[in-house]
Amino acid sequence: MNLVSNQTKKFKQMNTLFNNQFYFHFKAPNADELIAFLDEKNDIDDKVHWADHCVVDTVSLESFPEVLDLISPSLQKLAEELKFDGRFFVIPPWINIYNEHSHQEIHEHPECDMSAVFFINEGDDFAKFYFTDRFSCSLTPSTRRVLNYYDTQTPVVSTGDIIFFPSALYHGVAPHKSKQVRKTMSFNFNFE
Repeated sequence: MNLVSNQTKKFKQMNTLFNNQFYFHFKAPNADELIAFLDEKNDIDDKVHWADHCVVDTVSLESFPEVLDLISPSLQKLAEELKFDGRFFVIPPWINIYNEHSHQEIHEHPECDMSAVFFINEGDDFAKFYFTDRFSCSLTPSTRRVLNYYDTQTPVVSTGDIIFFPSALYHGVAPHKSKQVRKTMSFNFNFE
């Protein structure tokens, strides 16, 4: 009796248990307007406590309340996707500035429900934004090979794209290899 072939007959597809690792990715409805606003902001904030383990400059947008109106169309689109009719509490956004060799270590944003990254520009040799599976250690190396499993995923993004994801999802930015500055805007928010 061939136990493997009998077991194979029982299982027709792999079932996913939990859907807690996901992201939404689309072009921001008012991308050009948002880029024009953000592109002028370049006052580096050197008091950011979370940047100790990475090489990135940041620009605080806390003193620019109009940025909330500019990100609102993207949040409305997200609310439609989620079928969420409540409100979002947005924590002040910031701009990330990546010069050559800049990078962002793998991290999460604790005490927030979701996070967002808006891509202000793109170019050759630009650093890639990526997600890493914090639960990859639950699979043995042999199982990973059999499943053709990769613990890192890199979304293909363009200027004006925005990505929303759970704040506990590990993410980072690979080293920036271009002499052209790479800029993104990030923000966190909670559901009300």
